[in-house]
Amino acid sequence: MRGSLTLALMSAAALSTSTPLRAVEPSGEGQLHGMDVLGAVDTVKKWIGPTTPPPLDKQWAPDLANITSADPALQSKAMRNLIVAGKRHPEVLLDLAVLATDRDWQLRSRVLRVCAGIGGEPAAPLLLKFSTDNERRLRELAALGLGQAAGPEVYTRLADMLIAPESEIRQAAAGSLGALGDLRAIELLTRQEQEPDDLVKRTMRESLTRLCNHPDGIASAVIQIGELRDLRRDALLEAVVDCGDRRLCPAVAKIAADPGRDRAIEASSWTQFLAVRCLAACGDYRAVPVLIELVDGDANSEIRTGSAYALLQITGYGASPGKAWRVWMKDNAAKVEHLSQRDILLAKIQDPSQAVTEVELAPWTIIELTPLTDGVLGRPVGRIAPWWPARALSALRADDHVRWTAQLVKQIIAAPSSDVDTRLGYIILLDDLTPKDDITPFTAVLKDLKDRLEKEADLAKETTAKAPDHDAEIELLSQALARRGVQNNL
Repeated sequence: MRGSLTLALMSAAALSTSTPLRAVEPSGEGQLHGMDVLGAVDTVKKWIGPTTPPPLDKQWAPDLANITSADPALQSKAMRNLIVAGKRHPEVLLDLAVLATDRDWQLRSRVLRVCAGIGGEPAAPLLLKFSTDNERRLRELAALGLGQAAGPEVYTRLADMLIAPESEIRQAAAGSLGALGDLRAIELLTRQEQEPDDLVKRTMRESLTRLCNHPDGIASAVIQIGELRDLRRDALLEAVVDCGDRRLCPAVAKIAADPGRDRAIEASSWTQFLAVRCLAACGDYRAVPVLIELVDGDANSEIRTGSAYALLQITGYGASPGKAWRVWMKDNAAKVEHLSQRDILLAKIQDPSQAVTEVELAPWTIIELTPLTDGVLGRPVGRIAPWWPARALSALRADDHVRWTAQLVKQIIAAPSSDVDTRLGYIILLDDLTPKDDITPFTAVLKDLKDRLEKEADLAKETTAKAPDHDAEIELLSQALARRGVQNNL
């Protein structure tokens, strides 16, 4: 165990509060107490060995002393300071490693929390050591702290702690596996049916959802959805059910068509229900043929009703479960096939590892690519993947800006004054996509806004109603023009 000569100074500081310096020697000869400052220095020298001792004027030396204090206020301040210092100076962890051997588990717990606060790869060795501490409470804290660490051994240790005898430790490990972000944990966290404790199960579900609702996590989820055949697949479907990423569509549509009859009918129906709900969130036309079969098939009423809802979300056409959907499909088969090809492109755009080009976007009309502008604006709320707005914006920037700016002007002019969020969103997007030497789109919007202000002011006088507030729109347009060297005189 490597320490620091700073511990010699710590003992002197500790005397002022009558708190002895406590540090277990590797030889197991006991603890150091009281006035034996020189003995403490000699002991630390032995721990350090022949290496060059660090400087004595470390700024965190007083905090190392105060973390051993009996005063909770001093302890808390010292812990905060040591976390800040440790993030800048990894050698702080060498000093903490000495305190980590103290017999007082409460002191060890404070050291542990500092290590967790420092986090990253430097803190991993100490946190891993704490994860095998004799004190159960410290093992639980270590499991939580490892979620903030990094390094090749962290995931393996958390995976082991996920099957610990103590439910508190399993719950902490489950939470940290979600925080760690290692996608290998996805399969582990689907094993919820093997977990007897409801609180641990809930944490496993939360962490699984956290990992799956990540742009790279979806790719892993797609593979495992196709491979799993038991309740683990249901757990995975629950995690992605509202994600709205089109990459899920082919694998989930296959499950919706055939959830597998090697299990109880009730379980298969639940699997099928989850798959249909997931397809509704994806909004992908590739799912339409499967949903048509379900909406007018022999599935139970919940599946048929859910399929009708999913078809409404995808196509915009609303009808009750039954033959009406087969008639619709007959009349719209070509459209379904055409937009299925578009959704293949949109699924590619949602993949952060893929790049989209203007050539790929060119065959599609602005209306057909409306999911891109809707994605940037975060619509429909609750039905888009968290990473979709940024991916959609990157696609718009890759396309021919002329056709998009012209369409955005039309949409701004068409949007009612009451739809403030949409109007502001379109103006921001127009500013982003319009070249810095082009003011034409903003001139057109300003002309419409001026006419709108006059009409709304006249209407307000006639009806004594308050005219809509357009100050935010005017400010955005003024900023856009200022970036192009033009002053807005509206």
